[in-house]
Amino acid sequence: MRDKIYGTIPSVFHRYFFMSKRWTIFLGTLVVILLGWFYHLNQITTLQSLILSNKKEGVETPTYVGEDMYTIAFNKAGVREYALTAPKVTYFQQSEKALFQQPQLVLFRNNAGEMLPTWRITAQSAVLNKQEQLSLDENVKILNLQPEFVVKTLTTAKAFVNIKTGDYYSPLPTTVTGPQLISNGQSMSGNFNQQLITLENQVDTHYEFKQP
Repeated sequence: MRDKIYGTIPSVFHRYFFMSKRWTIFLGTLVVILLGWFYHLNQITTLQSLILSNKKEGVETPTYVGEDMYTIAFNKAGVREYALTAPKVTYFQQSEKALFQQPQLVLFRNNAGEMLPTWRITAQSAVLNKQEQLSLDENVKILNLQPEFVVKTLTTAKAFVNIKTGDYYSPLPTTVTGPQLISNGQSMSGNFNQQLITLENQVDTHYEFKQP
């Protein structure tokens, strides 16, 4: 009888050991699955909480974010009006606004049936609304691409450009430069299509005449 008892211990221990091992593997797999599910659920809950928090605080979440954007706009006659590029653009559908980082806007005009670039406008950032008004901020530089014009650059810290009409203005100090002039004013307005530039308030202009 004692031999039978001692003889059954190894087989019982053997079955128990492998059953425990199988249960350990199963429970370990189940734990990994549950941890993954809880992590995914937590991510969804965090995102939903962030969206709800932004809505409560009045912060609009972006609809989409794009990189290396390049857009060419045409009028109803199929004529190219402008080209807008930016390394990053963020669009907000609710307010119908687009935020651009380091945008570059190139305007065109019809010259004897040929569309030529006339102005290139750059800044650190800009916002385009549904009325097609572009609000440019920080290091705004407007470069005249037409060689026959005296004025070559306009620089300011902030400017507003209506892309459809060509109207523009800046409420901040602006510097206008050309080959033979430097002019400063406390504000600026004009129209790109009509080639108009007006400096306003305490205008200071210096001319440099080169001798032949």
